[in-house]
Amino acid sequence: MTNKEIESSVKATKEPTEPAIAAFNALFKNYSEEGVKNVFTEDIIQHNPFVPTGRDALLGFLPTLEKLGTTYQNHRLFQDGEYAVMNNTLNNADAFGAKQIVSFNMYRTENDKIVEHWGVPVPIVENLDEGVTQFGGATEVKDLDKTNEHKTAVKKLFNTFINGTQAEVDELVNGMFESGYVNHNPSLGNGIAALFEAFENEQSVFK
Repeated sequence: MTNKEIESSVKATKEPTEPAIAAFNALFKNYSEEGVKNVFTEDIIQHNPFVPTGRDALLGFLPTLEKLGTTYQNHRLFQDGEYAVMNNTLNNADAFGAKQIVSFNMYRTENDKIVEHWGVPVPIVENLDEGVTQFGGATEVKDLDKTNEHKTAVKKLFNTFINGTQAEVDELVNGMFESGYVNHNPSLGNGIAALFEAFENEQSVFK
């Protein structure tokens, strides 16, 4: 294989973040049928309960999005293997249940096209305590060399909150969280005390 062939081969394989951004541009910026066809497979699997599986559903959605003037702003973009995760806000998003929403979207790609999508959209809540928003905070990714360590910590955190005892939660939270930790979930307050309260509420639901 020549150097030009190698270079061409490398360029032909996109990072999963590229189709993710292209998808949002096609849907919420250009309202483009061609863009949707280029980035999504025909049988894309949708895990979003508001959107049927298949590319035709997205194509049928375009006129509504264009009429509403739905636009997006991306705040965070992560990649892990074949997955891309976006944290964004949508304006004029009445088609999703609210004028403004904040969402996490995860796409799985194969051969430079999106084959699967998970989405979690929620309405934006105004006037959160202490000026915190649902999409604010740090956006720069640091300590990339600790990615696996951080993954392990997050898995342990969720497992402990769901299956752990009060003592295990106390130990984990006090060791992992700073006292002034900020929560961007409008249903929870800031600080460690709010985490303990959330755990107690979760436990009471399953008793």
